Parts: sequence; structure tokens; C-alpha cells
Amino acid sequence: MLITNRSSLVVSTSFRATILDVRLLASRRVTWSTCFFFLEWQIFG
Repeated sequence: MLITNRSSLVVSTSFRATILDVRLLASRRVTWSTCFFFLEWQIFG
């Protein structure tokens, strides 16, 4: 009982960490694309 409970806890924790990583990567990618767009607009605009 204890082992299965602990394993499920680990799975849920890693799942949450994966979701957080995906969110961080997505927001970081959006920020980078915005910065590059702004830079291109400043240079070539």
C-alpha cells in the first residue's frame, strides 16, 4: 500500500513538473519570438 502510494505520488509530481516545463518553454518561446520580431521591426522597419 505504501509503495503504490509513493509511486503514484512520484508520477503525479513528475507529471506536474513536465507540465510546468512545457509552460515555461512555451512562454519563453513566445518571449523570444516577440523580442526577435521587435528587433527585426526596429532594424528593417
